Amino acid sequence: MKRSDRNAVAESTAADLKSNGKNNGHSATEVAPADLVAILGCLQTMRDGDFSVRLPGSWVGLSGKIADTFNEIAAVNHQIAQELKRVGQVVGKEGKTRERTRLRVGPPRT
Repeated sequence: MKRSDRNAVAESTAADLKSNGKNNGHSATEVAPADLVAILGCLQTMRDGDFSVRLPGSWVGLSGKIADTFNEIAAVNHQIAQELKRVGQVVGKEGKTRERTRLRVGPPRT
């Protein structure tokens, strides 16, 4: 499946679920098949280097926990990619070899 196709599937599934305001009638401990399609699409998009992809924050139960965790990982990966790009520019193009990465990854988990 092409990246654009995966994005379309993930976006349409996420939009459908968000507009319904529910988790496809599944219990809080189940992950709906439509949720799995959206999760897979987002994982594949992130694997391909697009760290801007997110799952809906409105999901509840197990799907919601998965979405929240995925979104946190995607945000950190996006931050790391931006910082590596910045350092690559400063060191590689400007020759400032003493430049170091600066990563601020959220508060430690308890």
